Amino acid sequence: MADARLISDVLSIHELSAYLNIPVRTLYQMAGEGTIPGTKIGKHWRFSREGIDRWLQRRSARRQTLLVVDDDPLVGQLFADVFADDGYTVVVAGDTAAARQLIREQEFTTVFLDVVMPGVSGAALLTEIRQLKPTQHVILMTAYPESELVAEALRHGPVTLLQKPFSIQHLRATLRAMSL
Repeated sequence: MADARLISDVLSIHELSAYLNIPVRTLYQMAGEGTIPGTKIGKHWRFSREGIDRWLQRRSARRQTLLVVDDDPLVGQLFADVFADDGYTVVVAGDTAAARQLIREQEFTTVFLDVVMPGVSGAALLTEIRQLKPTQHVILMTAYPESELVAEALRHGPVTLLQKPFSIQHLRATLRAMSL
């Protein structure tokens, strides 16, 4: 019985992908760079569940600031309510002009960006973000994942896409994945 417990405490890269809700390809890159604790056995990566949990705790201990760019004030309030309880600082911008100014003045752990915005689209703002801060974590939010604006945003490289409506649990899992 002890052997079964030990085996379940060691995760393959696919099991870790499901556990953290992170694409396998990203985990391969993180493991290769040494940004996530793992051991390569032969050709395969293995991860200690306990080690991963400790690593997550250390990373989440840092105060993180989120920028939420959405023209719907209820979305901004939802983020503020959910993530303030989790220890994050949440800054909300109701339009892309305000978001542009905030991005130039402050550092954000993650930017949640609505794709469909009045005036300048979220996709256009993403172009500016990539020019100003190429490594900025951005999560696109949209109710229209097949839209031309999403396709335009994807031309700037891979991004995380959060489809509206989303549950609080999915929102937290997505942020946790981006915070790695």
